[in-house]
Amino acid sequence: MTRRNIAIIVVLSAVAAATGGTIAGRWNSPKREVATERQPALFIDPKNLDFGEVWETDKFVWQLTIENRGAGVVEVLGLSGSCSCLSIEPNSFTLPSGGTQTLRLTIDLTANPTPTGQISLTVTALTNRPGDTGSARWGVIGRVKQLLVSDGRINFGKHSVLAQPISPLVIPLTSAVPLESLRAECSSPLLSVKTQPTDNSAQRYTVVLRPVGAFQPGPIEFVVTLKPVGVGGPFPIKRVLIQGSIVEDVEADPDEVLGGGRLVGESFAEEVDLRSLTNHPFVVESVVAEGSGLTVDRMGTGNRVRVRQTAVKEGNQTTRVVFMVRTPQRADPFRVEAVVQYTGIRRVGE
Repeated sequence: MTRRNIAIIVVLSAVAAATGGTIAGRWNSPKREVATERQPALFIDPKNLDFGEVWETDKFVWQLTIENRGAGVVEVLGLSGSCSCLSIEPNSFTLPSGGTQTLRLTIDLTANPTPTGQISLTVTALTNRPGDTGSARWGVIGRVKQLLVSDGRINFGKHSVLAQPISPLVIPLTSAVPLESLRAECSSPLLSVKTQPTDNSAQRYTVVLRPVGAFQPGPIEFVVTLKPVGVGGPFPIKRVLIQGSIVEDVEADPDEVLGGGRLVGESFAEEVDLRSLTNHPFVVESVVAEGSGLTVDRMGTGNRVRVRQTAVKEGNQTTRVVFMVRTPQRADPFRVEAVVQYTGIRRVGE
């Protein structure tokens, strides 16, 4: 043996002695431990997480089966979805080893439409095993087809209480497939609803909403339920939310005075006028400034006022100009407001 080989053996022996035989142990051991990830006990077959292509509806039901593939009992404390459009039943349950539970998912497919119709949601299960499967998640996907598409306005808009009855609202609709019929119902007794085809294609319809009574001042909100019937069905019903508002005949113009950011002590001013939506006469009985730093001056004998606001403190601030108005059509005066908003900014050095 050469002197060089003897030196190498001496060095290796010294290292092995210093490390407690670690090197020899690693080279000579026939087995090697491999760290493995702990698999979650809860399992849902991936092929069931894609509900495919379906018609749009606000109550689409999809069932999933969840299985406990672990060795022990798993208590599911709660199930949640990634958006408010998804509800899951049952929400809590206990699964023994090898046990299964059917989940009923109800999805509002109208809540977050995308141009491509693709839907992507997440279902999360919270369990009593934080070290193992304390937070299991699954992605649910699919594609939504729209059966009925509106080509126009689905809103009554804003109308004066004196401009009633409101003109009928006509909603044009196009169906993705030919229909035998399209029926409609309305949740409001103050509206009649009627559908009719607009041509011979069996795919173009109009929905006519006609007021049959007077609305009180305030928001208008009701639902029209459309029931399509045709070959290839049954088709899901479509619920359309119709909104609008009935307002007092007199309004402030502008009804908001926005001052933006203002140094404390700085002032800004704007003129506010009152007008009738139907050009009916009215009388302004009083004008009051509500809020710190706000003053109001009437301009002549008309219905115009000059609003002046001084920034009195830091942060977002709101004050109001309140008009009490009387019309021949109403026995009691009513309140009309113009809101003043600004953000107070502290001066440098103060």
